[in-house]
Order: sequence, then structure tokens, then C-alpha cells
Amino acid sequence: MKSLLLFLIILVCFFNTQSQPISYFEIRDAINYEETKISTVEYEKWYAKLGSDYFIVFKQNTVGVKKAIELVQSICRNNNFDFNRPTYDNSYLASYINSLYEYERINTSVTLGSSIIEKYWTRETVGTLSGGIVKSRIELVLDEKKYRVRIINN
Repeated sequence: MKSLLLFLIILVCFFNTQSQPISYFEIRDAINYEETKISTVEYEKWYAKLGSDYFIVFKQNTVGVKKAIELVQSICRNNNFDFNRPTYDNSYLASYINSLYEYERINTSVTLGSSIIEKYWTRETVGTLSGGIVKSRIELVLDEKKYRVRIINN
């Protein structure tokens, strides 16, 4: 009986953890992108689109690469994702880059169009209130146009 009770408690904890939308404390203060109707966004500020779609952009330099990667690592860690095992990875690194942590080389290569980093971590769960499928995703995109991190909960 004790083992059954322990199993049920573990199962409830697992499903409770897995059914949560992706969260990150800084998105509470996100600027409403739709209302401001701005043509350019400021670096390192969270913006909200359509209520549950958040993004932040970084300067296209070595520090921007480092900050974007470290932010995604933190979000993954806080939401029980394995940073090293994205759900989707369409990245291409130039042959002279051996690791995501070679920030200077990545910045140079992405800026020149020789590399791209595009990784997503996704989770689909049954919503506790709606009963429908909740799709959550963390995105890391470093390309010639932008260095962006995005969180989507819908």
C-alpha cells in the first residue's frame, strides 16, 4: 500500500511539473509589442506578442551570443528541459567551430552567413483548466538578421 501511495505521489508530481507552461520571471514585465507599434525593439528587453508569445533580442556581437545562449540555458534549466537535447535543431556551424561556447567564432561566422543556430525545445501537455493541448516552446535563433530568444505558450 505504501509503494502504491508513493507511486501515485510521484506520478502526480511528474504530471504537475510537465503540464506547466514555460515560465521565466523576467517576462512578467514584458512590453506589449502590439500596443507600442514600435518599428525597432530595444536590446535585452522582453516583449509580449499575442499574450503568450514573448521574445527578447540581443546585439549581434560576441556578448550578444553569450547572453542569448546563457539565457536559454537558464530557461531550459528552470523548466526541466535538457539544453543539450533540443526537440528541433536546424543549426549549421562552420567547420572551424567546435562548440556553442566559442562565442567569438560563432558571432563572426553567423554575421558572415557561414553559420546559423536555430534550436527549439518543445513540450505538449494537456491543459489542467481547458483540457486541450498546451504547446510550449523555447526558441534560440542566431542568424544574419537577429539574435533572438523566444518563449511561446499556446
